[in-house]
Amino acid sequence: GSGRAAAGSCNFIDILKFICAALVVSIHVPPFSGVNWIVNFGLVNFAARIAVPFFFVSSAYFLFRKAFTEGAFDSSVVIAYIKRILRIYVIWSLIYMPFSYIHMREAGLSAKWFLAIYAKNFIFSSGYGHLWYLNAAGFAYIFLLIVLSLKIRPAFVACFACAMYLIGLCTQSWFGLIEPLRRFPLLWDFLRSVKMLISTARNGLFEGLLFVLIGVFFARREVKMKMKTAVLCLFGSLAFFAAEAFTLTRIGWAKEYDMYLGLVPTVFFLFCTALNIKLPDAPVYKKLRTLSSLIYFVHMLAAECLMLIPSLGGALSAPFQYLFVFCSSLLLSYIIMRASGRAAWLKCLYK
Repeated sequence: GSGRAAAGSCNFIDILKFICAALVVSIHVPPFSGVNWIVNFGLVNFAARIAVPFFFVSSAYFLFRKAFTEGAFDSSVVIAYIKRILRIYVIWSLIYMPFSYIHMREAGLSAKWFLAIYAKNFIFSSGYGHLWYLNAAGFAYIFLLIVLSLKIRPAFVACFACAMYLIGLCTQSWFGLIEPLRRFPLLWDFLRSVKMLISTARNGLFEGLLFVLIGVFFARREVKMKMKTAVLCLFGSLAFFAAEAFTLTRIGWAKEYDMYLGLVPTVFFLFCTALNIKLPDAPVYKKLRTLSSLIYFVHMLAAECLMLIPSLGGALSAPFQYLFVFCSSLLLSYIIMRASGRAAWLKCLYK
């Protein structure tokens, strides 16, 4: 975190972040794949999609609580955080670079094109799959710094973020809404060119910005909502979100599953509920915070082992593949966390 709120008021957020890290692992290693379609879809393309938006909201909340002190905005706090995010992004991109090369070669791309395509992906999406969160967060915070320096009205920025999210939505779960545009070849080719450039709308402009703004909103305004109201709104949002997710996939509109309409109120009221739950301070929460970050970063190393060693992956059923990846990621994360107490340079992997 980047600055903590009142004692006890954020400990439940650390628990949720750890759960979110476990959910992210399920996206890349579905535990019920081939076991039960409805349960697998509900976990991977519904519940787990809450995880990264929750990371955006919580990181922005802690960061801007620290950046705004006594009404004044300290841009150096945000700049330092951006530098930290980008440093971590570069380090983990280099760690995963060999795997990016292997996958591009498997896709039939020649070695001479690797660096060019990798550089494009590194800038516009991510050097490697799940690292897009760091890229998106860095972009969103840089955008906000520019907006704050230009003194643009918050309402306009919020409307812009919502508009970008809705556009991104049409390339993902609501793709069926824009498919009729195929009848206009020039427009469709233009849209395809833009998509080829940015790779995916799962980035800082189309997805990250809106959730970062929600975090800023919670940091700047003391949202007073009773626990009962927050929980009822959360369950209502979850019901709408679930209906949306299953309906869109059933009617064949969904192309990707990162962005939904129902995701926005769900994450908003989940964070609101989390702020209402006060837990006594204990050292375990700081450890959970660190482990959440590390599990997010390292879990694809274990997943790559499963893919690169067919005999290992083939011998395990989907639930055991998930357990293997999650447990090995947790173990490696714990080792890094403990070792960084003596070898401080290891903290550059997560801090």
